[in-house]
Amino acid sequence: MRLPTVPLVFLAACGGSAPSPTPESEAGSAPEQHSVPPHVVFVTGDEEYRSEESMPMLASILEREFGFRTTVCYALSEEGEIDPNRLDHIDGLEALEDADLMVLFTRFRQLPDEELDRILAFVDSGKPLVGLRTSTHAFRYPDDHPRAAAMNEIWPQRVFGQKWITHHGHFDDGDEPLTDVTIAPGAEQRSILRGVEPFQAFSWLYHVQGGGDTLPISAEPLLFGEALRSSHEAEFERFPKVNPVAWTKSHRFPGGYARVFFTTLGHPYDFRDENMRRLAVQGMLWALEREDLIGEDGVPVEAPDYDPSNSGFGQVYRKGLFPHAPRRGSSASFELAQGDVIALVGGGFADRTRFDGQIEARLQAGLAEMNVGLRNLGWEGDEVTRFADLEYPGLGGGSIVRGWSGDDFEPQTRPFGVPTREDWLTEVGADTILACFGMSESFAGEAGLADFEADLHHFLDELDRRSFNGGESKPQVVLVSPVAHESLGFPMPDGSAHDGDVARYTEVMARVARERDLLFVDLYAPTRAAIDAGEGPLTSDGIHPDAAGYRLCAEVIAQALGVAEAEGADLDELATLARAKDHLWFARFRTGNSEYVHGRRVKPFGVDDFPPRFAALAERLVAADEDIWNAVGGVR
Repeated sequence: MRLPTVPLVFLAACGGSAPSPTPESEAGSAPEQHSVPPHVVFVTGDEEYRSEESMPMLASILEREFGFRTTVCYALSEEGEIDPNRLDHIDGLEALEDADLMVLFTRFRQLPDEELDRILAFVDSGKPLVGLRTSTHAFRYPDDHPRAAAMNEIWPQRVFGQKWITHHGHFDDGDEPLTDVTIAPGAEQRSILRGVEPFQAFSWLYHVQGGGDTLPISAEPLLFGEALRSSHEAEFERFPKVNPVAWTKSHRFPGGYARVFFTTLGHPYDFRDENMRRLAVQGMLWALEREDLIGEDGVPVEAPDYDPSNSGFGQVYRKGLFPHAPRRGSSASFELAQGDVIALVGGGFADRTRFDGQIEARLQAGLAEMNVGLRNLGWEGDEVTRFADLEYPGLGGGSIVRGWSGDDFEPQTRPFGVPTREDWLTEVGADTILACFGMSESFAGEAGLADFEADLHHFLDELDRRSFNGGESKPQVVLVSPVAHESLGFPMPDGSAHDGDVARYTEVMARVARERDLLFVDLYAPTRAAIDAGEGPLTSDGIHPDAAGYRLCAEVIAQALGVAEAEGADLDELATLARAKDHLWFARFRTGNSEYVHGRRVKPFGVDDFPPRFAALAERLVAADEDIWNAVGGVR
């Protein structure tokens, strides 16, 4: 359980060696027999380019397409949460002891000896290596540190072919590509490039060659990049705007040579392009001498669930990610522990419960003495597909004002800097999520059913990777259907046609829940039955429940979750207390002037008034929760 106690500040959000240095020993050679799938270990840890998001995606491709074993090592906080800003620890490096390939994507790490020595031992073993982008500066120890001289510059240059020198401009807005990527002359027939076409990358170009700097003799360029924007326009002679962005080379170790593939690309948005994913995966296969797995058109690299965060420093990485969080409870069941937090997400149905209070009243009455917290993260118009930061083609692929696109608004509009749904789920420490979707999406009709089903799976896949309660467990997710569309007569539109669509979207939610063994709460069937029995009206406008509608929905939800009967409870009093608490929570969640809380004026002029006011608001929220708990016999 984690309920807000302090103000939030959001600043934006784990084979053998090649026999010779010759890169194309692949040509004409018979493939070896491989009885044991290779073990590929990804070592992540960069605070800028979201390797903690892109490398698991590449690992999943290796597992799905080739049956490889993979391990992803992460920088973890003391609490076990993935924290790329922690420079002095990468968890799980013992996996390198039986690894066949290491994929390194780190930046300026300062690891303790026992962790660094695991990486160095792997490199000295002569097994193959793959490096990405900031691994030209994988480590940075203080000048007076005994590791500094060897690790800061000499090691990456010796192993990967170059150290960190400079780049053509730190343009990290993610609005548009910054590098034109083309095939290096003479490299067209390399198996590593099968199916890789020229593309545009969001990575700003790294300088590795020219103006006196050179790659080693063993390095054979695969791709070149040309900077589309540059901060070195006045000195292209020293820092040419065309440079290699991918190459193969050999690394000499005590027993011979090892294959090495390296690319200076690696912006999280680069991997949205199948050419970048194919380059990375085929680079790994080449390093492992498994070119026999690369077909004439390249390997399959579909990644439909890859929805990366933008690059950036500070707190912009995704919070609440844990490497191996267990799932709470058995499938298709519901359980709560003392002090758990339930979060409602969704559109109008979830949002408007704050005006009613009956759902929380009914749940709290049946959960007496459990001190369960409930937080409403609903937002009118939210749809299941709008789960992360939104992007808009009309603004070059991204927008600093999330949700704004010219004169139009998109589902889940948010003002500048307002935390995402995932940020709030982490802040409140959600153990259980009641996901109330389907009504807004149903207006797309039958044509939108396939997209809705795919979006639901994407949403649930994303939740399945996360923990919001400090790593104790993955969230327990309950899918909640929309209510039936009630025809209220003039002046409201006839809802009969649309009601058929609502029924179809409800069935999609039921099917997805069955496929994934999730609990499903059907609000459509009981509300349809009540309307047909003349028990309405149940809505204020046909689709949004009124007091009678929410009373029915509250009972259906409570029974579906197995919550005890509300014997002797004053539900009206509890609903009043819930509304009072939600009023305070709304001031926190949907603060009136977000520019001063999440936006460009987060550091106020003059008197610093907002932090203490939010601390006081947090105290009032705790007191409001306690009022509800005490009313049902809870314990302070």
